[in-house]
Amino acid sequence: MPTFIFRRVAASIPVLIVASFVAFWSIRLTFDPTAKYRTSRDAAHLVAEKRKELGLDRSIFVQYWRWLSGFVHGDWGTSSRTGDRVFTMVRAAFGNTLQLIIWGAVIAAIVAIILGVYSAVRQYSISDYAFTGLSYVGLAMPPFWFALVAIEFLAVGPKNVFNLNHPILYFVGLHSSAGEGIDLDYVRHLVLPVMTLTVQIIASWSRFERSAMLDVLNSDYVRTARAKGLRPRQVIFRHAFRNALIPLVTVIAIDAGALFGGLIITEFIFSVPGMGRLFIDALTAGDAYVILAWLMVGAFFVILFNLIADVLYGVLDPRIRLG
Repeated sequence: MPTFIFRRVAASIPVLIVASFVAFWSIRLTFDPTAKYRTSRDAAHLVAEKRKELGLDRSIFVQYWRWLSGFVHGDWGTSSRTGDRVFTMVRAAFGNTLQLIIWGAVIAAIVAIILGVYSAVRQYSISDYAFTGLSYVGLAMPPFWFALVAIEFLAVGPKNVFNLNHPILYFVGLHSSAGEGIDLDYVRHLVLPVMTLTVQIIASWSRFERSAMLDVLNSDYVRTARAKGLRPRQVIFRHAFRNALIPLVTVIAIDAGALFGGLIITEFIFSVPGMGRLFIDALTAGDAYVILAWLMVGAFFVILFNLIADVLYGVLDPRIRLG
């Protein structure tokens, strides 16, 4: 296992470097850090001076190496929009986004596994058809539309189930509960963003788990276990369930790493000061260093979650040798 992890990490480093260079090169071609100086009277002098200060007068490879060296050592640059250190901005935003990702992934995985296994065991039953229909509705429902409907009926409508007085305050519970554990205020402000984030994920993962479970239940070794007289619960949970989880682990790992992109809409609607909101603000203002940091963090976690998926294969199925 340690050898496998080392090999995967070593193989991921070149991928991350190539991805970072492509991102850096694209950002340099798209955004001009000296654009705000071109409207002044002494534009030519100011632009030339700023380009020299930022190293823009050098080749793209020299610029990239200078940025990468600073990035590795924690110097992620300064935001052209706010003047703050990019590392500090990303660290603050990432904490809020990580809460949504953890809660969303855990809740979605638990609910999807329960629905998928139940539907597979009771194939073609009324409950199976009902869950199938609901999953199609969830897949077809745009997250932004579901978020607006949830806000209208659960937050600012006549009933105001969660007692939220203004949309801009939806996420304040995450800050007020810091260091005090999980309280009712924390859950109250977290439930709507997590619902919006997980509605399509639960629909997708539950259908995937149902399909994987049906394949395992129809396999030869499961039929052999039934022929030996094992109880249905033993057949399902001891022989079928763990093997049916292996394909779903891959999907969960890939989707969890890609949740940064899906969180952009959710964080924007609910005014969550996370990575998605940070990306929108940086993209609107042409804040190159913030966009680069966002892309690097996203790429890192996609690679990390794929590594976690590979390690879990060996845990779920001992026949898979990772060494």
